[in-house]
Amino acid sequence: VGAIGGSGNINTVAITSGTLTTLNGNITTDNNSGNSVTLAGTTTNGASISIDTNNTSNDGAISIAAFSSSNNNLALDSGSADINLSGAAFNLGSGSLTTTGDINLAANVSITATGGMTINNDIDADDASSNDRTLTLSSGTGATMTFSGAIGSDQTLSGLTISQSNGTTFGSTVNAGTITLTDTQDGSDILFNGNVTATTFTTAAQGYDLALTGSSNTFTNAVTFQNTGTLTLGNASNDAFTFNGGLTENTSGTVTLAGSIDSSNDVITFGAITLAAATTLDTNASSTTGDITIGAVTGNNNNLTLD
Repeated sequence: VGAIGGSGNINTVAITSGTLTTLNGNITTDNNSGNSVTLAGTTTNGASISIDTNNTSNDGAISIAAFSSSNNNLALDSGSADINLSGAAFNLGSGSLTTTGDINLAANVSITATGGMTINNDIDADDASSNDRTLTLSSGTGATMTFSGAIGSDQTLSGLTISQSNGTTFGSTVNAGTITLTDTQDGSDILFNGNVTATTFTTAAQGYDLALTGSSNTFTNAVTFQNTGTLTLGNASNDAFTFNGGLTENTSGTVTLAGSIDSSNDVITFGAITLAAATTLDTNASSTTGDITIGAVTGNNNNLTLD
């Protein structure tokens, strides 16, 4: 399929293939109400293309099922309308993915783009009654992933997994049942710059650096930090972390803390720590199960409170 639209007279595009549809040109819809692009079946792109429904006053939804490995770049722009993903596999191979417009997960989706990802808006699960949508992300070992919008703010994701990257940045809030950090290149950063809310937070014994610097973070189950790079929890004295099942730090890199780190009568265990700002460790202990264990402290003239 070659280029569609671009002259202002295409309103609705719907392509269905029983096997594979190959897009070789851009798709652009007009500014009339009801414009949209729907790609059913499996789609690939034979060249670097864009799908654009972002118009002056009438933005259209982009709906895509499965996307097969193409090794070409793909840019999606739905403006204020949604990008709906309903296929399990969205694979661009060595291509890159850039999106503008909120992404709606209508299935458990795995996105692979080893040319990198730039996701400019929110990602949410659909309103399925089972509330079980998961998102798995990989940009390979040579490219980064950047997520500027909130993840799971309107409809919480059941699971969020980073399987591989050369660095990942979440610029806003992340809300998921289970967050799993499987791997990222040694010495590269996984950054959570906004608030994180998770039932389960799992790290792997891999050499990535991890930083959580949102102002309010809550974890339901016990968390063990075991990445072998650095760990940063907080970057200001008013940052707050609640580990309702307790916290154990088993990393081998520098551990930097700031703000308040609390549990609910559960253990908090750190090795050597460095303070980036005033820090409080508080297990809210009502019995001996709420012990605090820490190693050497590098204070940098910052206060440390243990309770």
